[in-house]
Amino acid sequence: MTDREDMIRQRAYSIWEEEGHPHGRDADHWHRAVSEIDGAAPAKKAAPAKKATPVRRKAATGAVKAVAEPKTRTKKTTTKSAPKKR
Repeated sequence: MTDREDMIRQRAYSIWEEEGHPHGRDADHWHRAVSEIDGAAPAKKAAPAKKATPVRRKAATGAVKAVAEPKTRTKKTTTKSAPKKR
């Protein structure tokens, strides 16, 4: 392995670590490392991973409230009692 390839491999590994070890991005990291080593593009710093945020929807009144589980309707059943004997 040449010194250039070793530098590219090390830089690609660093990019992979900076991005949080994503799966399937090895080619992207390799090409980015080649660009940086060859001076074709300045080094970019990876953006931090975004955390998932809860879904919020506007209510009919325009106010924002958290989404709740859908309400379920239950059918009330009444039992008729036998007529009273006199």
